[in-house]
Amino acid sequence: MATPITKRFPIWLATQDPNDPGLNRNYRRSVRYYQKLYAAWPEWCCSHPDFKRVRDEYRARKAAGEDVEQDHIVPISSDIVCGLHVPWNLQVVTRKENNRKSNTWWPDHPFENLELDL
Repeated sequence: MATPITKRFPIWLATQDPNDPGLNRNYRRSVRYYQKLYAAWPEWCCSHPDFKRVRDEYRARKAAGEDVEQDHIVPISSDIVCGLHVPWNLQVVTRKENNRKSNTWWPDHPFENLELDL
């Protein structure tokens, strides 16, 4: 998912219940993700210039034909840890690498050699 440029809390995000059974599964997942993203995005960092650097790298690699995604190094939606949505916690990686990593691995992960059953 692409990272928003500015921290605006849209009305649709505030009014959605991710547990609403009437919502499509992917939409529910997006609502939960964006609610966690906004909670993990500190006000003091909202206009940090390095967000633009990460976004520009993502767009350049995408335009070159790479299948890339913006990834939080320390996940913001893990049951074990909560990283922040700050530029130094973002990286541009291939979709395959991001899917393999999911939200169950990060640097200095205490169980990096074990499979987690979450």
